[in-house]
Amino acid sequence: MKIKRVVLIGFRATGKSTVGRLLAQRLSWDFVDLDDYLKEKLGKSIREVVEEAGWGVFREAERKALQEMRGRKKLVLAVGEEQLCIERRWRAWRRGV
Repeated sequence: MKIKRVVLIGFRATGKSTVGRLLAQRLSWDFVDLDDYLKEKLGKSIREVVEEAGWGVFREAERKALQEMRGRKKLVLAVGEEQLCIERRWRAWRRGV
């Protein structure tokens, strides 16, 4: 089986982005920090989205962004633990790997 992507999962400030960038550079792959991707896509900080619309809206945007990443290959992805620790979403995501 050939590896298509690497997903780094963990709490805030644990080094996912630092390690992810280094790994992606070494593999000559793309790197995406899902939080940074969402900030750019939504045009607001996570804090602003949550304050204006609530955590549910942010989590739904996060879920959709994660779905967008499923189809990408040669990708190192940094994700907070909230989305991928939900068992059914993790299983669904793995089927796309």
